[in-house]
Amino acid sequence: MAIVPSVSYGGSFDLNCWDFEVTPNPAFSGQAVTATTTCLCFNPETEPEILRSGTEIVITYNATAICGVPPPPFTLSFPLGSLPPGEYVVTHAPIWHELGPFETQQAPLSIVPYSVPIMNNWPSRLVSCLLFLAAFVHLTNRSSSFRASRSTGRGKAAPLS
Repeated sequence: MAIVPSVSYGGSFDLNCWDFEVTPNPAFSGQAVTATTTCLCFNPETEPEILRSGTEIVITYNATAICGVPPPPFTLSFPLGSLPPGEYVVTHAPIWHELGPFETQQAPLSIVPYSVPIMNNWPSRLVSCLLFLAAFVHLTNRSSSFRASRSTGRGKAAPLS
């Protein structure tokens, strides 16, 4: 006789999964995101199907509960790819193909537009760099002329031979 998981509120079966999250979050548009969850007493049987409708993403697949002595917890990963900017809700909704849906998990996801950072106030930074370069050149030339004057007798011209 098989042991059937207890029915929880809403008529779905206990999933025994926790820590459902989407990383990175927030992510930049064009950046790949992945949903992960940790599970126990649970066996995925089919490849996940990832459906997106507007800002809702649903991950679903067939699974069965493992009854008796449970195996150690394991992590499931679902690559979601890159998404356009927006606020999303990601739902993990496996189905026990014999008895119906397991309980679902949800996680929010924010995708922000990618932008190239610009240098703030670049004209003043350019002027600062040019002034620093001019000071460096001036000090370098002054140091060279000081060394030349010391070798020739304190600024006097060297005798021609």
